[in-house]
Amino acid sequence: MSVSAHGVALTIGSGIFIILGEAAHHAGRFTWLAFLIAGTLAGLTAFSYAELSSMFPRSGSEYLYAHAAFPDPVAQLAMWTNVFILIVGSGLFSFGIAENLNQFHHINIRWGAGITLVVASLIVLTGLRSLNAWVVGSVVVQLVIMMLVVVASFFLPEHEEATTNPHMSGILAAAALVFLTYGGFDEVAAYSDDMHAPHKNVPRAIFIVLSVCTFVYVAFSHSVVKVLGVEGAESSVDPVSGTLVQFMGTAGRNLVLIGILFACGNSLLVALNGAATILHKWSLDTVQFTSLEKLDHRGIARPALFWVTLGAMSCVINGNIGRLAQSADFAIFILFAIVNMSVISLRRSKPRNVRPFRIAGQIFGLPLVPVLGLILSLTLITRISHQGLLDGTLSFIGGIIAIGLVSRKRTGRRSFAFVKTPAMELQATAGSESGRSDS
Repeated sequence: MSVSAHGVALTIGSGIFIILGEAAHHAGRFTWLAFLIAGTLAGLTAFSYAELSSMFPRSGSEYLYAHAAFPDPVAQLAMWTNVFILIVGSGLFSFGIAENLNQFHHINIRWGAGITLVVASLIVLTGLRSLNAWVVGSVVVQLVIMMLVVVASFFLPEHEEATTNPHMSGILAAAALVFLTYGGFDEVAAYSDDMHAPHKNVPRAIFIVLSVCTFVYVAFSHSVVKVLGVEGAESSVDPVSGTLVQFMGTAGRNLVLIGILFACGNSLLVALNGAATILHKWSLDTVQFTSLEKLDHRGIARPALFWVTLGAMSCVINGNIGRLAQSADFAIFILFAIVNMSVISLRRSKPRNVRPFRIAGQIFGLPLVPVLGLILSLTLITRISHQGLLDGTLSFIGGIIAIGLVSRKRTGRRSFAFVKTPAMELQATAGSESGRSDS
């Protein structure tokens, strides 16, 4: 259950309090439908995560799946995508914290977000010994706040503007925008090393996280737009407190703002620590950045944390919430496309491998659900703005160039050289079982 709590905490804390106003601008009173569409795509891809995690029940997640299905550069692209999402997410959380602090006392949002990043990094350096307790506490706080909004909507009058109808194109644009709010459920697979019977419990935990988050998002977004109206939700820096101030008064609203700060702060700590940990392990297994291999006496990857913080700081300096959200969405769509293609590829290249969880249904010999997940991922990419596509593409190119340069330095090669690791033990084990029956 603690693994599911980690997933819910990272998912619910990954943008719902920050991006709701932007979504209402596009989808109007059907903002809840945008969350449902995004949840449907996440659900399709969740089946792919479930099958892959049952085949490869060890930490590694998207990198391990892509490494088993494709050449090594694709696996490294998946790893870089994971790091990129967490770095951009750290920038988003920092903006969210700064904007909520601005509700108490006027501050420069960008400066506030930058200072928040530095403080959070210093906290991560202490070791985060009680991180599990913070995560579970954050889940409770976030769910209580969102359910307060839902309950309040039953006692408050419906805003007249909440009855206006948007175009379907706007709803799809909002679905692409809010997709980043589902960017945490896939992290459940990273905890497989710490789980009993991970081939059963990882898929179960993924579906628990996704089901809880989708229900809460749909109910929460519908309630906010119902009470504030489209313009009210769009123009409000904090739609949550804007709704609850009508129900609980200023004192209650301030209490809720403190809860949101706590929730976003927890998500920021988890994102920074997660990105630094992945970057450190990546340096050991693949890219071999010498400086990133170092750990301090507490086991903290200080050099990796420094570069993660620097990357998040560049997001704060050069971006805004809308641009960062779309850049994160771009990366998530790419990652989900890789995961769905991994299932399709492994069904054809390793059809007899043991799959404790197997997705039912095929079309033309291909698994139907991953095919639909792949199509929807690529469809929603087209709904991202040109600026978001440009930011995401340039960030990916920059990351790949950095990998190539460091790999060339380590290997002495002149061409773009991704350092290929020895075949992973689990992949070899799975391959040796290709002649066995599923029983």
